[in-house]
Amino acid sequence: MFITIIKWLEISATIVLLLLLFIFVVCLLRAAFIRNKEVQLIQLNNADHNLSKQYLNKLKRLVDIQTSSFDDPEAFHRFREQLKVDYPHIHANFMKEKIDKNAVFTSKVKMEGAPNVLFAAHVDYSSKFQEVKIKNGELYGNGTFDSKSLFFSMFEAVETILSEQLPLNVNLTIVMTTDDETTKDGINDIVDQFLKKGKFFDLVIEEGSGIVDPSHYGLRSHYALIGVGVTGEATVKFSTTTANKGERRLNEFLDELPYYRQFKAKIDPKATLPLKKLAKDMPFFERFFFNNLKLFRNYAKRIIDEEYLSLAKLLKTQIIYQDTICTEENCESRIRFEFSTSDTVADVLYGLSKPLRKYGIDYQIQKNIESSRITSTETEGYKQVKQAIKNVFQSLYTAPVILTDISDRRNFDKVSDCVIRFSPLYYPKEALFDGKYGDEHVSGSALYYAVNFFKEILTTYTRR
Repeated sequence: MFITIIKWLEISATIVLLLLLFIFVVCLLRAAFIRNKEVQLIQLNNADHNLSKQYLNKLKRLVDIQTSSFDDPEAFHRFREQLKVDYPHIHANFMKEKIDKNAVFTSKVKMEGAPNVLFAAHVDYSSKFQEVKIKNGELYGNGTFDSKSLFFSMFEAVETILSEQLPLNVNLTIVMTTDDETTKDGINDIVDQFLKKGKFFDLVIEEGSGIVDPSHYGLRSHYALIGVGVTGEATVKFSTTTANKGERRLNEFLDELPYYRQFKAKIDPKATLPLKKLAKDMPFFERFFFNNLKLFRNYAKRIIDEEYLSLAKLLKTQIIYQDTICTEENCESRIRFEFSTSDTVADVLYGLSKPLRKYGIDYQIQKNIESSRITSTETEGYKQVKQAIKNVFQSLYTAPVILTDISDRRNFDKVSDCVIRFSPLYYPKEALFDGKYGDEHVSGSALYYAVNFFKEILTTYTRR
């Protein structure tokens, strides 16, 4: 009897070992074969030189008009008047509705059965004044980093199609806002108007994600990250009395925040799809773990936290410290949390319950914005955007992402179930860095491809 039990244990152990070996081999094969077959690097060399130069000069006329978020309405009036001069076909073929300093352009001809498409961009900026100039094939000035450049690309695409007497295959609406950097009331008012009129759109495109250099995420190829949703955001005030070294207790609590488990990378089902898409372009070692997340989830999170810092920002809640003020009686600090795909304000505060008690800290939720609806990658609008990217840029890969750092832009999902947050303007890593520190610039070739992207959407999106 005892010998029989030993034999059964040996057989069971052998079966388990063979099963583990089989799983390991399957994981190796997945890592070996689920990968990008070639390196794809974006090429803007085929841009038409004359058109690129023309775009720079035309955009310069708009950038020369200083539309700071804090300027008086006169500046925005001059901007709209310049649009009439530079875009006569849009002026003739679109109805314009002015909502405060913002504007909505709607095509006069409505085609039955055609998709309803909305383009949205803002033209204001909050950065300090920057000299406007064209140098080495690039335009420098406020608004050249997205905002005016994106708006220009949309308008130029429409004007080009109309000037060639070609039909728009969609029912198009273009939204231009002037308070995106301040109150953001413009978008709210415009969306309210759409709701009152019963307007619903098959596709909305606004700024958000874009084309990233390989080094940004530790990849080999360029990727167009297509924003399909935005996570939530909350502003929380943490406070304590100055008694019993209150300022010191508050500072220690704030210093320890990033090290709590709540702010480590999390991989939930919403984050799995983009992670697997990006993993195809990573070295074999990373593919082995990222393509088999059910088995190696914890190890994959550790790799992301330690080696892929930019990627980690897509997968974990961000802490944005604001102001800390101390008086004779109280000390308080405000923090903005930009949530990961799996977090809410309740999750974060629950995770902080022990350190809050430890340091004697009180909290008050001052602002809480819920996450947006997630656009399905199976919608016709998403497929059209993805195909347009491939047709125009050709040499790059695409991946859907849920954004964690623009959580104020969620208004349009009230009027569409397909909101894409993507800018086709390509900014190299250096331009991204410069733009972040107030030295904005865009190349003529980037404008050329962005205009072609919007032309592709307008001419190929023919069914809902």
